Amino acid sequence: MRTLFINGTVGVGKTTTAAAVSRILSAQGRPHAVIDTDSLRDRYPTPVHDPFDLELELRNLAAVSANYRQAGCELLIVAGVIEDPNAVERYCAATGVPSDGTGEFFFVRLIATPQTINARICARHMGDEVERDWYLERAPRLASILEQRGLGRAFDADKRKEAVAQAIMEVTRL
Repeated sequence: MRTLFINGTVGVGKTTTAAAVSRILSAQGRPHAVIDTDSLRDRYPTPVHDPFDLELELRNLAAVSANYRQAGCELLIVAGVIEDPNAVERYCAATGVPSDGTGEFFFVRLIATPQTINARICARHMGDEVERDWYLERAPRLASILEQRGLGRAFDADKRKEAVAQAIMEVTRL
């Protein structure tokens, strides 16, 4: 199965961009599925040794990917965060893409100005100041980590989501 992994910091628009790519593929009649990795690890409490619940996320991603493959999906669009380059191979395995170069795992990263990201976080977490403040503090640190590690070809997410999705489709030749 081919996989498009949309990487980026919190609030950058990964899920919204994944939905925009999905609309393009749907208009073309192409079998696909969208997975937001947040939903694959949304539980409380998380393990102390794995605060972002990566292990559960990967196990669930493998199970869901297999189900989508069996249901006839040819492409997975995954919205999530990979901040460790060594984890990319694990995501390939979880989505059923060989990591030996014979598979097709397209890895892109969304970037946006701090103002855009902060506005999105504030809108999403209105009324929950504790959670909002955590995301506002996490976003620039995570963006810096992703930039330093060069995790994914960068696309400007300050643009309209349809334009970002179209640019991703063109560059990856999906």
